Amino acid sequence: MSSTPRQFLLATVDAAVAALTCAGSRRFIVADEVGLGKTTVAREVVKRLSAGGRKKLTVYYITNNTRVSDQNASRLVDFLGDKDARKPALSTVDRLALIPLDLGGKRKKPASPLRVYSLAPQTSFPSETARPTPGSATERAFLGMLLERAVPGVSALLPSRFIQQRAEVSWDRACRTAEEAFKTIAPKLIEAYRKALKARFDPGGSGRKLGRRIAEAADAKSAARTLTVLRRLLAEACLEATPPDLIIFDEFQRFRELLHPAEGDRLGLALLGRGKKRPAMLL
Repeated sequence: MSSTPRQFLLATVDAAVAALTCAGSRRFIVADEVGLGKTTVAREVVKRLSAGGRKKLTVYYITNNTRVSDQNASRLVDFLGDKDARKPALSTVDRLALIPLDLGGKRKKPASPLRVYSLAPQTSFPSETARPTPGSATERAFLGMLLERAVPGVSALLPSRFIQQRAEVSWDRACRTAEEAFKTIAPKLIEAYRKALKARFDPGGSGRKLGRRIAEAADAKSAARTLTVLRRLLAEACLEATPPDLIIFDEFQRFRELLHPAEGDRLGLALLGRGKKRPAMLL
């Protein structure tokens, strides 16, 4: 059970909640030194915005420090009670592109109205300029199914084992996981992914040759490089279809590219949101 915050922290929480629920930028910076209670402030903000865990609230907790990410994410919801009480609010999904799997499958809705995702930039916002990464087997399996649904026939145009890559033992299980989630996939996610694919591969066209354009890109570059692009587009589609209510940046100064994306960075701009879909941000 969480302890009662000190008075100066409660004053910060009051100011943060007021800023995050107003009609302005909905951003608030907690500029305290390390150890002065920034995590406590974040916890109390989550508690208030979720009405103590009873109101629907989707939270992205973004951190570079994967060693303590799960621990800190758990602290954000320790107002719910003991470990068993906190568990339903903490998603085991560790990357943005797999959040649809958390929302789909056998469980049609999350076990808790409050849902916290602990995400690392390296896996949720893969860079096109850094070393390319094809993603996990489950991520690729889901990506492949969504790609075929968004652009029918594209799978037959791609190089052999393009989606599967080197996965062997884990591939069947990854496909089963993705198939289960696909039973309840939201149509708006499929449409958002097609929209993102068209903007990248066929921006001036009608979309009829989109599958061919994607296959040409896969032939022109390494599989890992093209898969990185497809993963970024999937993350963009996830943000468009199921945007978060609150984003908490742990050590926000480390995320300059996310907070100030380049003009053509569609994923970065999708994270910041547009219009009424703009999430609240605690920095």
